[in-house]
Amino acid sequence: MPDYPEIRDSNRHVYDSLAAQYEAKAWARIPSAVRRARFLAGLVPPESRVLDVGCGVGLTMAEFDRLGFDVTGLDLSPQMARLTQARNPTCQVLIGDFLDLTLPHSYELILAQAFIHLFPVERSAALFQRFRTCVTPGGVLSVCTNVSVSSAQGWSVKDDYHLPTPRFKKFWRREEVWAALTDNGFTVIDERQTVDIRGKHFLEVCARRDRLTG
Repeated sequence: MPDYPEIRDSNRHVYDSLAAQYEAKAWARIPSAVRRARFLAGLVPPESRVLDVGCGVGLTMAEFDRLGFDVTGLDLSPQMARLTQARNPTCQVLIGDFLDLTLPHSYELILAQAFIHLFPVERSAALFQRFRTCVTPGGVLSVCTNVSVSSAQGWSVKDDYHLPTPRFKKFWRREEVWAALTDNGFTVIDERQTVDIRGKHFLEVCARRDRLTG
């Protein structure tokens, strides 16, 4: 298994290469992004600070901004971040690795859509610990990932995009997601399984950080 820096750098290259394709297909994802943002907006106070980790081309951010939230985007890919900034010119967009990037403050809501599966299992604990430290006590974390009946990880090509270069992906089981959340002081408040426009099955889980966890 490659070390984490190699996985991270490979994924950065892949998503830089895919950014234009993501933007070209953005129109088809806007309705689901709007629905998700409106649902999550009801879980936190108005004008809360929101961090969209792995923000892609900034579709969900745009709706949070329209709703009056203080929203920040973060993406590993400079090309994705550029497109996000173009779509959300008044929002802050950060470029870097969520695991070690210094953030200006904590957030009442963090959403991580199609994000956690980009990390190897060896970094899963650090990833969810980082979520815990970046969400305010009583705040909400929303994670969305492909749901799998078995736990595995490795290199795979995104077959719904025109790019032969594989990227790293971990396949999460529902029980693993729940355990990662509860082990880090989160209480699940909503779960749903969805099928996107490409027929891929996703698990979406929202959890509230316990107020007494450190």
